[in-house]
Amino acid sequence: MPTLPNFTQFEGRYWDTAAIRNALDYQGVKAPHTGQPFSEALLLGVSGGVTFGYFTFHYKGYDPQVNLLTRNTFDPMERIFNRLKLPRDLRRTTSADKGRQNLIEALEEGYAPVASPDMWLLPYNALPYDEGMWGGMPLVIYGYEPDIGEAYISDRSRVGLTVSADDLDQARSRIKKERQRLILLGAPDDASPIAPR
Repeated sequence: MPTLPNFTQFEGRYWDTAAIRNALDYQGVKAPHTGQPFSEALLLGVSGGVTFGYFTFHYKGYDPQVNLLTRNTFDPMERIFNRLKLPRDLRRTTSADKGRQNLIEALEEGYAPVASPDMWLLPYNALPYDEGMWGGMPLVIYGYEPDIGEAYISDRSRVGLTVSADDLDQARSRIKKERQRLILLGAPDDASPIAPR
């Protein structure tokens, strides 16, 4: 089963920008003005930059909470994709078996696929399971070895993370809008002002 050879892209601190940066870097896409991988700072700016907002929530059975918004959009990845004119192949299915097949094929094709599994089901996040809490946050899956029961992830850490293939499968299946979705990125379109020349 596939693991991307020589994957060393473990940069980044924020889900969206880190996943895009690491996937593009592995695939050899560089910023034309520096010849280096796109930085998270550049990707943050392209996404709309910094802002401030807050939301208050009070759900039955939970303490009231305040959530702070520090990014300019609710969907910064889509804004980055559109502004950089990044081609993307979206592979999505409701079938866990087809989702595994899509992941294996993407890795075999040399892509560093971006997925948004439920962070509550990935053990390294150490979040207590709660049926009422979920959140899909983007990360890169750079290996999937079901024969030995392991999957390899690049997610906000300076080192690769290993989870069980079963845990990853469950996390990729939990959130309806993210279920078994993979984003495969290409190089920026030549028409983009930031595209390599």
